[in-house]
Amino acid sequence: MQREKELEIANYQDTWAKLYLHLAKAVDRDFGIEGEWELRRAVRQFGIDRGLAQREQHLKAGLKPNMTNLFGKGDLPGDPRFRRNKIKLNPQERFSETLVCPIASMWRDMDGMRLGRLYCEEFHHAKFSAYAPKSQTNLSQTLTQEGDQFCRFSVYLRPGNMDAEERREAFEEYDPEFDPAKVKELPPVSAQQGFTMLCVRIIQNIAHFTLERFGEAGEACIRGALRAFAADLAEMIAARAASLNRPFDLDFVSSNVPLDFAPDGPGNAIWELYEDIRPRKLFEEEFYQAFGIPFQN
Repeated sequence: MQREKELEIANYQDTWAKLYLHLAKAVDRDFGIEGEWELRRAVRQFGIDRGLAQREQHLKAGLKPNMTNLFGKGDLPGDPRFRRNKIKLNPQERFSETLVCPIASMWRDMDGMRLGRLYCEEFHHAKFSAYAPKSQTNLSQTLTQEGDQFCRFSVYLRPGNMDAEERREAFEEYDPEFDPAKVKELPPVSAQQGFTMLCVRIIQNIAHFTLERFGEAGEACIRGALRAFAADLAEMIAARAASLNRPFDLDFVSSNVPLDFAPDGPGNAIWELYEDIRPRKLFEEEFYQAFGIPFQN
């Protein structure tokens, strides 16, 4: 059972990695440097959305938005394929090295290292700063950069960069009223819920910025990317089902793909956070038909 759950998480992670790169490649191919501008904006907003959501959840629970909680109480379960050298984690600092990253490995296999590097350049700074506005992020090496052997994260949150209210909010020692007994336990997030959130947010942001900038040409680009992604993903999931002697059917797909195949799935609440409904419409029109297993109404 444990092995099967680990395989499901790997499938969720690989689905998201493929999704980002299909969308990014299409925008980059069709719109060149202007497309890269919008893609960088979309990745930053994706990071901001995640950081703000995690910050809000932590504040509601009574947690301090500092480095210990940002990295110790994240918004995703861990993918067991990651290998990290965890050097230091405390409220002010997080130092770590990522030695093996399945996302970078997928992007390398798909000849997408340049767009993977773009993602790394934009996402981490945006998310960490949205969660802790006075944080400082140094990502000096990444596995998406040719020649780098690991990702090196050095993230700081120094009370000396904050005013009194900001220090009180972020650090227990600056809050005389802090009572750890009042901190609420965070609700568990399943792997499927977490990766569904990632998929919805990346589709929403890349599609939104592309549509806003490029209009009908942008819509055609996103539609084509979603169809290509669906075909690629179906091939991958069908092969993985066969490797387990399982049928490639709705039951297997629903357990191994972090995208809703029913209208009341976990992605619905994330889609509804956004005013622009066009990305969801494009996704539902293009992905399910091309994937070959229809959306269940």
